[in-house]
Amino acid sequence: MLESNILYEQSRASSAFLPRSYPQKDTPLLIYGPPKSGKTSLALEYAKNAKNAKRVVFVDCSDMRFCLEDTQKELLKAFLEKAFDLLVVDNYDISSLAFNLSSKPSLISSAESTLSRTATPVLTLPNLSNIILVCATPICDKQGLSKYPTHHFAHHLAHLRQMRVLPLSFREFVSFSKAQKLESIFSTFLKSGNLPEMPFLTESKHTARNQEIIRLAYQKHARIFQEILDFQGQNFSAYSLLRKLKPSLKTSKDTIYAFIESLKSQQSIFLLPHTQNRSKPKLYLYNFALPYALSASPHFQHIFENMVFCELLLKYSNPFSEITQAESSTPKSLISYDEECDFLVNDIAYIVMPFPNDTLLKARLQKLTKKYKKVIFISIEHSEKQSEYEVQSFIDFALDDEVG
Repeated sequence: MLESNILYEQSRASSAFLPRSYPQKDTPLLIYGPPKSGKTSLALEYAKNAKNAKRVVFVDCSDMRFCLEDTQKELLKAFLEKAFDLLVVDNYDISSLAFNLSSKPSLISSAESTLSRTATPVLTLPNLSNIILVCATPICDKQGLSKYPTHHFAHHLAHLRQMRVLPLSFREFVSFSKAQKLESIFSTFLKSGNLPEMPFLTESKHTARNQEIIRLAYQKHARIFQEILDFQGQNFSAYSLLRKLKPSLKTSKDTIYAFIESLKSQQSIFLLPHTQNRSKPKLYLYNFALPYALSASPHFQHIFENMVFCELLLKYSNPFSEITQAESSTPKSLISYDEECDFLVNDIAYIVMPFPNDTLLKARLQKLTKKYKKVIFISIEHSEKQSEYEVQSFIDFALDDEVG
């Protein structure tokens, strides 16, 4: 048994986790994603179910008792004594994955520095391939290219897999919820958002909790993040944000640009590309309901549109990648939009229309000049199927297993 206030032994029997839609993955593994999306819980669930790992040790680098020197000594001692089979490190600074060589320049980017709430001391990892790291940002960019030269990595982490963890899909939210009626669950999902903890909080606490999460995650940049919410479902650029902030907030251009890059890397915001014009991306949030908690005038259409986007993202994107990938060309985004539809996936046009009627549907169809494989309208509760188009309620759309 470990006698430590810093290293915790995780008991398989005492831990219970609600299942997510992420399959078990082999180690070494890096889990990253936006605030409170369930990264730590998933890491502990993986540890609980890991084969050939009866003794699991957990280290939280954000623990106020964390002392680099003491933790390093205790971790090395436990490793040499073979006191554990699997190591889980939470809130780890990925910049410390690279060797800390004084002759080398710092490998941490300005974006990652901006994202970090505090400067996390570098914790040297033992030569153990059975490791799960929980971080804010990935090692690889979205093309699978490592941010760091691979020769800077310890050899036992050379084939580190990374997995993006996003908040709950509606299907997962239903499985987490105590309510019985789908309509009631949908109402809570729409108003309170998709974070895993929301089904377990009383509804009166949802707004305060969402505000608290943003304040803790972004601290001095929380106000900037709040201003970004106004661009939800609209064209976005760093320049447009800078112009919006300039009259009321004295913030440097470098700070704004670095913060936006950090949010993109962390998957807290997504910039959806236009099929033809890459300079016109639309912005969506990892938690579509944040404007209800942080904005004085939330826009229902944009929130509902963002909710549909989050479901499409979970249905169509691959959360896994490896640092050894070396694709040189930028892959075409699977999800995009054009002037005639809100989302385009595999030549299927998705149009978000919360409250459709015959007049609105006919008017929108008449504006379509392109020939799509299928046209699907997503509504709050209306459903119908015609030869030219299909209307799906959000519940049916989100719970449908079919991927086009």
